[in-house]
Amino acid sequence: VGFNHLKQYWSQKMFLGHTDFKSVMACDQFLRIRTHLTLVSPESLSVRDKSKDPLWHSRDLLQEFSKNCTINAVPRGTAALDEASMATKARTLAKSYNSAKPAKYAIRFYAVVANSGPYIFSLQDTLKASNKDEAAPSKYIQQFPELRVVFNKSFHHNSLIDKDSPSALWTLMMAHYTSKLADPSGQRIFFMDNFYTRHVLGNKLKEITDGECRIIGTVRFTNVDGINRI
Repeated sequence: VGFNHLKQYWSQKMFLGHTDFKSVMACDQFLRIRTHLTLVSPESLSVRDKSKDPLWHSRDLLQEFSKNCTINAVPRGTAALDEASMATKARTLAKSYNSAKPAKYAIRFYAVVANSGPYIFSLQDTLKASNKDEAAPSKYIQQFPELRVVFNKSFHHNSLIDKDSPSALWTLMMAHYTSKLADPSGQRIFFMDNFYTRHVLGNKLKEITDGECRIIGTVRFTNVDGINRI
């Protein structure tokens, strides 16, 4: 469906308007959001900077979206840590191929999602194909500086989880959930599949959140070793 003007998507006239647009948000709200979007000129960054980050053109928007997710609501109850896929046909190094996913070619994000809604509380891209020196946990802390003290205290040089590993990022994303609002029951459960589940991750999350957060999931045989049995 294509119209000449944006307001025509919300029009009540015959042969105009579209029910999907009307059910998502009001026209005025959509236009206000649109006024805050900024087009980034490809010449604004050097070729070297672009080669380091395949999502350079959307980085500011992604960070703004991620920050607003954590501010607007902190749902109670159980949640899940999983991947969120954005299907794309773009020729970008940020996309990956997975034949087992509904969206085989997509840009993958790590997401903490509440069971009510479902509502995305925390979102972070996997930094696939990025050549930046900073690791994903450090990038997450840049967005949410309030987690820096907890991160430095928990992921020291003797920690069983490397501070630059994806496991450190997943732990931060789940701990951030409960740091915003403790569950009234005193216990919050995170569900995850066998790609994420490992004992050291569960122990570290329990340690950071003072016993409030636990994880439930199956463990891959390759993730069970001497350290993970602790």
